[in-house]
Amino acid sequence: FIRTNPSSYLLIPIPEEISLEGGVIIVSRGILTLIEYENKKIKVKPLPWQKTCFGKRHPLISCFDYYRGVSKVLLIMITEEGCILKSIFHCLKKNFRGKWNKMEIKYFSSLPGAAKSVKILANGFLFVSMEEGNHLHFHFMHLGKKKTKRLYFSPELRTKNLFLIDEFVSVSPIVAIRKQDLFNRGNKQLILLCGSKSRSSVRILQKTSGVDLIREKNLQKKPIGVNIIKNDSIFIHIIFSFQKTTASFSLNRNIEEINNNGLIIDCSTFSTEFLKSRKGVFQSTNKKIRFIKYRGLKRKIIQWEPNEGSLISNSTILEVKEVLILLILSNWKVSVIKLEKNFFFLEVGRLMLENPYLDFLFGVKIQKK
Repeated sequence: FIRTNPSSYLLIPIPEEISLEGGVIIVSRGILTLIEYENKKIKVKPLPWQKTCFGKRHPLISCFDYYRGVSKVLLIMITEEGCILKSIFHCLKKNFRGKWNKMEIKYFSSLPGAAKSVKILANGFLFVSMEEGNHLHFHFMHLGKKKTKRLYFSPELRTKNLFLIDEFVSVSPIVAIRKQDLFNRGNKQLILLCGSKSRSSVRILQKTSGVDLIREKNLQKKPIGVNIIKNDSIFIHIIFSFQKTTASFSLNRNIEEINNNGLIIDCSTFSTEFLKSRKGVFQSTNKKIRFIKYRGLKRKIIQWEPNEGSLISNSTILEVKEVLILLILSNWKVSVIKLEKNFFFLEVGRLMLENPYLDFLFGVKIQKK
């Protein structure tokens, strides 16, 4: 038994094609430890510090892979922030496996985001599966500087030591999905909100003989939801909800951003819906609700917001003979709002919740035939 550092969080096994004697690399906070089973040797090497604007910190390794040459073994490690570290093991003799002479750990390059996994291919190329955005296929230009005495590194904005050959389209992870006939063609399309950070996108898929990508738009912020507003064939708006803002896009030949449709844009949106009975768009955010009625190029806007500094946690619409809006408030109350025909909001009642952990409301819409 070997007592390890209490901050150890990752084991990197040494496969047989690299070492006949076997071993393991223990990754701890700021330390890389190589243990060989046969001769019971232990070698410790510090990981370089990561320099940030707030000081320096220990990098955390999220994925890794090996590549064995004639007399050297290359270990690629990627941190949780997308920084690539390299460690080169030098064999004592060519084609002799199992004994190591040196172990060097250096900063190598940077990726545009976090990686899920990495693989050094048999032909020496590097494939990286990204958490957000497209997967990347690199060619090694060189292995970096041979000598450096720095015990820290500063991540660079560009990718150094690697040449990007190709990008593979990725729709994973899917944050939100909608299914709707956007173009009135009798078949529905899939609207996918892909990615969970800055390298995110919206993609519209349509089933033909296969699955075709018919629209795509890259987003520069972290999205948390998507809504569709469709008024028959008059207009189609795609509403993206971010952490603190809302953005609207029109769907024509391309997906283009619009800023003059009257929607709230300075806070996150729960839901948007076109109400045929009122001929307008209802929007619910965490601070207020809004209804926009369109009359040609003109529009009329009304809105309502809770008093006493309460926030809106969720909402739903009950539409039978009247339009009622139920809102969950942050003070454990449910507010019932009525959308009058003469165009104003009226609070008709409040309910006190016995269970403060209610998160969702479910509404039923009944339309007259």
